Amino acid sequence: MCGIAGILNDEGPASQEAIDRMIARMRHRGPDDAGAEVAGRCGLGHARLSVIDPETGHQPMASEDGAVRLVCNGEIYNFRELRNELKDRGHTFRTQSDNEVIVHLYEERGPECVAALDGMFAFALWDEPNQRLLLARDRLGEKPLVYHRGGSFFAFASELGGLTELDGVPRVIDPVALDLYMAFLAVPSPRTIYRDVYKLPPAHRLVVEGDELRLERYWSVEPEPEDWTLDEAAEEVRAAVERAVRSRLVSDVPLGAFLSGGIDSSIVVGLMSGMCDEPVRTFSIGFGDREYDELEHARTVATEFGTDHTAFEVTPDAADILPLLARHYGEPFADPSAVPTFYLARMTAEHVKVALTGDGADESFGGYPRHLAARACGRIDRTIPSIAWLLGRLGSFLPTGRDRKSRLTRARLLLGAMHLAPAERHAAWLSYSSEPDRRALYTSALTAALADSPSPEEPMRDLYDRSRVPGDPATAAMFADLHAYLPNDPLVKVDIASMANGLEARAPLLDHRVVELAFRIPSAHKLRGGRGKRVLRHAFRDLLPESIRSRSKMGFGVPIARWLREDLGGYVEEALLGSETVLPHLFQRERIRRLLDEHTAGKTDHAYTLWSLLCFELWAREYAPDIG
Repeated sequence: MCGIAGILNDEGPASQEAIDRMIARMRHRGPDDAGAEVAGRCGLGHARLSVIDPETGHQPMASEDGAVRLVCNGEIYNFRELRNELKDRGHTFRTQSDNEVIVHLYEERGPECVAALDGMFAFALWDEPNQRLLLARDRLGEKPLVYHRGGSFFAFASELGGLTELDGVPRVIDPVALDLYMAFLAVPSPRTIYRDVYKLPPAHRLVVEGDELRLERYWSVEPEPEDWTLDEAAEEVRAAVERAVRSRLVSDVPLGAFLSGGIDSSIVVGLMSGMCDEPVRTFSIGFGDREYDELEHARTVATEFGTDHTAFEVTPDAADILPLLARHYGEPFADPSAVPTFYLARMTAEHVKVALTGDGADESFGGYPRHLAARACGRIDRTIPSIAWLLGRLGSFLPTGRDRKSRLTRARLLLGAMHLAPAERHAAWLSYSSEPDRRALYTSALTAALADSPSPEEPMRDLYDRSRVPGDPATAAMFADLHAYLPNDPLVKVDIASMANGLEARAPLLDHRVVELAFRIPSAHKLRGGRGKRVLRHAFRDLLPESIRSRSKMGFGVPIARWLREDLGGYVEEALLGSETVLPHLFQRERIRRLLDEHTAGKTDHAYTLWSLLCFELWAREYAPDIG
């Protein structure tokens, strides 16, 4: 794992000093080594976390004649097979690094080389003879890459913090991105919080030649259910997941796994235990709150598989951790589970350099309650659609509970969107704040800036159209989550938390062949009896303890509603309403005061809105953006 950055000037040489500055800002991503080179108009920089070939894998990395240079953040899991093929074609390798295969593969196939790579990666490659810069990002979006096209230059980096170290990269807030953030807790790709700065979408490559920027998709998953029985589907899943886990065990440094005690991480740990000669190092975290604590379940799994288990129980210090998170994320990010994820990564990194995770199964195998809800709504839509309208009206009259996890609040969210079309319904379930509530919070200037902005539901409609599974809203919902939720929230959270602590996180269940397989399995084999991931449970029924296999999804979170009422009350009030706050430029102070008072009194749960405001405020203090 690493941090990468680069500059391509339209005229004149790139600045070595500027590259060095960008990389210095991201040294947490690569504390073991750093390198930067300028080749004419293009400069490339790299901060390295040494995992494979620590001795000779220095970057930037060049072809035999120096014509092609590469910086890469990630791991290529099929590098040995590619290496052998390329050696047979006459290529000479100077290192044992997995990344070197990209250089030689590009010499053979040009920009099409990306499609042959199996792994998690974001890379930049400069082709000097053709004056071509190629950027690429892995299929599911495990590794990040952001870029900006300026008046006389193009620049990119692994993180926004690195990119904005460069003079000429704008820091003007994009009001549409801010509105999306307030709705979904994160800024969705391809936007960033800044105007004219973009995320490279997953499964895309960007070719920069002259004045032309070509953004091209090189992979997509197609939902095409096969006529399989449950046993047949489970057999396919078992083989694919075993292969994915085994391929991610290659490492020249100590390796372990995150273990929550849920189904997904338990499968990964169980398979690792059967493939490793030594007990697997496993790591869990808890906060002493039983409603959010899975340590007991993690211990059950650790005992079952004889792992070398370490459990951390921590008391979060908001004044310490939240400003640090704001600095590392580089843009507002308000998923509260970023807190435990960061602590888990920090403590795991004290013992190992690589950790396998269970991320990715929920989106592909139907792990979220909204997938079950989508199936139920689809049945109602097909049979008695008038009931959906009545249930939607009923939901709008239900009061909001004191906590988003309460049954009352969940019922309101579910029923309140019943009358909407499937795509709009899904967007409503993903949203933490309705459009009327957000508009009531904004200043008149921000509201005016959003007058002609696109609806947040538009990308969701496109995804539902692309899913191409008529009459199967559950599969459409999973497809939408794979593209609109997974790369914008969970994968951002894990990448930033792990890399901030010099830890590499690998997710076997995000192997693209596992994902492709999952979308060939009928949703009836994933959802049954009020529970998801049926085929996954069935595939590993002999591996998992019964108490784990029958568990419902709990989620990885923190009790922010209580924290904001109790532990963080004074801290939040000072941050949101103190004399130094930047919020009044964009949000109405009186409205914030009302939300805070209602939440503190226990009248209504405004936790996510308040948390979003807090994370935005702390980010703005760190980066001093131009409000615009």
